[in-house]
Amino acid sequence: MLSELVDQKEIEFHYDKKAGTLVVKIVDPRSGEIVRSIPPEYLLDMARIDKLELNGIIINKKI
Repeated sequence: MLSELVDQKEIEFHYDKKAGTLVVKIVDPRSGEIVRSIPPEYLLDMARIDKLELNGIIINKKI
């Protein structure tokens, strides 16, 4: 699944100081569209507003 997203895409990494977390964005270079953001933008917004800790939220998943 990730390989399908990354094929013909660009991966951008940056640190969001206000949210206090690393952000990974997969971008379609032709359109500039953000295909996926990890963590999602709504979680970054919550962290920026409420100063929530996002440590571990990306990989914590029930199986």
